[in-house]
Amino acid sequence: MRGFLQNVIPLVIIVIITGLILLSTEFLYSSVADAVNAGEDHSYFIRPLPEPMGFATMGEGITGGEGGTEVTVTNAYDLLRYATRDEPYVINVVDTIEIIRGIGNYAERNGAYYIASNTTIRGIGPNATILYGAFRLSGIKNVIIQNLTFDGTYDPDVHDYKHQLEIGERGPANDAIEITGGSENIWVTQNTFKRYSDECLSINNAASYVTLSWNRFDDLITGQQGMMILIGSGDGQTQDIGRLNTTLHHNYMASRSRHPRTRFGKFHIFNNYYHNITSYGIASTMDAQVLVEGNYFESVNNPWHIGFGTSAEGYLVEQNNIFVNTAVPATKGTLGEEVFLPSGYYDYALDDPEDIPAMVLAGVGAGNWDYTQGSMPVPETVHRPVSPGWGSKESVQPVFIWESAFLANGYQFQLENVAGDVLLDMNVTDTVFTYPSELENGKSYFWRVRAFNESGASAWMEKYLFSVSIPSSIEEDDHSAIPPEYILDFNYPNPFNPDTTIRYALTERSFVDLRVYDLVGREISVLVDDELPAGYHTVTFNGKNLSSGIYVYRLIAKPSVESEKEIFIQHRTMTLIK
Repeated sequence: MRGFLQNVIPLVIIVIITGLILLSTEFLYSSVADAVNAGEDHSYFIRPLPEPMGFATMGEGITGGEGGTEVTVTNAYDLLRYATRDEPYVINVVDTIEIIRGIGNYAERNGAYYIASNTTIRGIGPNATILYGAFRLSGIKNVIIQNLTFDGTYDPDVHDYKHQLEIGERGPANDAIEITGGSENIWVTQNTFKRYSDECLSINNAASYVTLSWNRFDDLITGQQGMMILIGSGDGQTQDIGRLNTTLHHNYMASRSRHPRTRFGKFHIFNNYYHNITSYGIASTMDAQVLVEGNYFESVNNPWHIGFGTSAEGYLVEQNNIFVNTAVPATKGTLGEEVFLPSGYYDYALDDPEDIPAMVLAGVGAGNWDYTQGSMPVPETVHRPVSPGWGSKESVQPVFIWESAFLANGYQFQLENVAGDVLLDMNVTDTVFTYPSELENGKSYFWRVRAFNESGASAWMEKYLFSVSIPSSIEEDDHSAIPPEYILDFNYPNPFNPDTTIRYALTERSFVDLRVYDLVGREISVLVDDELPAGYHTVTFNGKNLSSGIYVYRLIAKPSVESEKEIFIQHRTMTLIK
């Protein structure tokens, strides 16, 4: 007996201590959450939900976590422990929550965490953001996701997102939100989506009864250069027949494509603002029934496709849309026959399409202004330039390029010398600006821009320093020498038609990636993709099949052996004039 107790008592002590540790850990997290919740900091604007409409109201309806416990969270652990519980919750997200793989024991797939039924997750601060993480809604019902910015893992210099993530590694492999596994009654509203490695949002595997409203889909660098919404993951997914039914209304669509790409189901697309789309808006495939009504299409390359790629044709009927600088393609089918009548499924209110641009821009996406007043907020700040970058060398008449700012009507451009004297202050309407005269060779300058609209101006972009240099940074008479530094030189001639030469220098043997892009980030040409020795190199670019305009060429050089040198990345612009 004594021997038995000698063996058992230590085990009991270990179990008790372990239990106390676990309880204290849970208490620690609970205390943090309870402290936050006890404060009930509702000085943040809690944005009201719009009127629910569309397929999400079908069946059992859409209430999210209404009637359940309301909590406020400021970290990923608390967000996930509440969002994965079976009982109803309204979860307020304050500011930025960074999510990495392996938080607690919550079910996930590559950083995409599974959300439970009867849940509302909403942003209540001006910058409520889900950073590096994603939500996976599988086999659940009745979820509302509102007023959040989903900011993913996009890196403009790295495109391989299909690897298996390790614990602690940032980011999902695919979508910001995936609705799958037969999920129903899902409402995604008033959110902003950007920087994801595939499309931002997908609906697949027999999910249905979804509404997407008042969301902002305009990130040109998302995924495969701006593909936003995929509904139906493949032509052979027969479980999706009769499912995937989705309503999209009052969204801002201004990316490259997939707004959305559809298969099999019924799709009601109304009162959206399609703006500056470079590829296509909607694709109807695999017998999908698509009604497109009351939308505003402005400068859209192709509003829709009937059939796409290897996918068979679907049906699409359009009515009461407005097309500005946009050709109207053919449709297929008849409303009430091949294409369903939404009024037979749910009630909805159709706004005048003439009012859609102002209405959508005033209320779309995540934010903290009071949308109910109908006033246009000031535009976002221009966060970074395209060219010139910090410390770059430019020609005597440089071309300035920066990212567009949401809600901007124009931009204020300023150029200063290093003494702080403003040399030029003027308003421009485009995001590309050629300096109107020549700058002094060998001098350095600062430039910056800010966006404005009728409600005011944004904050200034950070100032960027560049210098002016006429002589080639690659000496013509010394190409046998080892360059002292990595260099991407100005192309010559510039402007050009149709050929120009690009010169670059490598300090040691390197893997070289040299590509040409247009101003919206589409890849035009791969000039070099090879391992090259140290030295001076040239390559010719031919633009005979391109239209006149400004193009960006980018060099990535990575030493091919262990080296103290970092990866060299630089881009410059060139102008094709025909």
